[in-house]
Amino acid sequence: MEIYKDILKLREDFFKDFDLDKIKNLLDDTKFEKLPIIDNISDEKISEIIKIIEPKNIILKLMEKYDLKLDENFSDFEEKIVKILDGEEIDIDEEKLNTYEIIFRVYGVPFTAIWKAIKDKIDLSKFDENFCPICGGSFDYAYIDEEGKKFLVCDLCRYPWRYTRVKCPICENEDQNKLSYLQFEGDYEFVRIYQCENCSESHKVLLVDKIKKYPSVELANIETIPLEFAIDEK
Repeated sequence: MEIYKDILKLREDFFKDFDLDKIKNLLDDTKFEKLPIIDNISDEKISEIIKIIEPKNIILKLMEKYDLKLDENFSDFEEKIVKILDGEEIDIDEEKLNTYEIIFRVYGVPFTAIWKAIKDKIDLSKFDENFCPICGGSFDYAYIDEEGKKFLVCDLCRYPWRYTRVKCPICENEDQNKLSYLQFEGDYEFVRIYQCENCSESHKVLLVDKIKKYPSVELANIETIPLEFAIDEK
């Protein structure tokens, strides 16, 4: 889990010093009329944002620390990432899947910059779908805030969006009789695993008001990944 913690810290450190006005100015004349948001942004502007963010710098730090190998030059790798982001299916060596998954997460940083830059210009209060309204990605986990509102967190850009509390975010089943949850105790009392009989899938939900030992929901998510594996094995 250490590499996920490093990715989180690198992301947080990046946005502490990053000037979001660079992205705001670039998107100033963009009209956000459809979802996901990135469908309103031209490929040229997406490329420009990636150049501004330079996720390559973050990736190289991770590759050096964890001895990650690509067996290809970086420009070829970036071309594959762009194709994946465009929804194309790419053949990837199974031995490199873990490396690609980790590095792919870093490529969410430019999309994080987008929603941070335009969040005051868009109204997503009525959005209640199971895909990210910013980048179209799937959710990583969910949390329930202090007011009892449920949010899904995007696996790629980390945008948290409001979602119906009693509803499966995988198959969208709303039959309460087919939805249940398992809540952990002790140090992990803030963790629930919701299960849906309709699709036989489960997802993790964190209770923000019970998180005490971690400074952020994102770190709490990383630290509790092993609990998800434990449930899957059962």
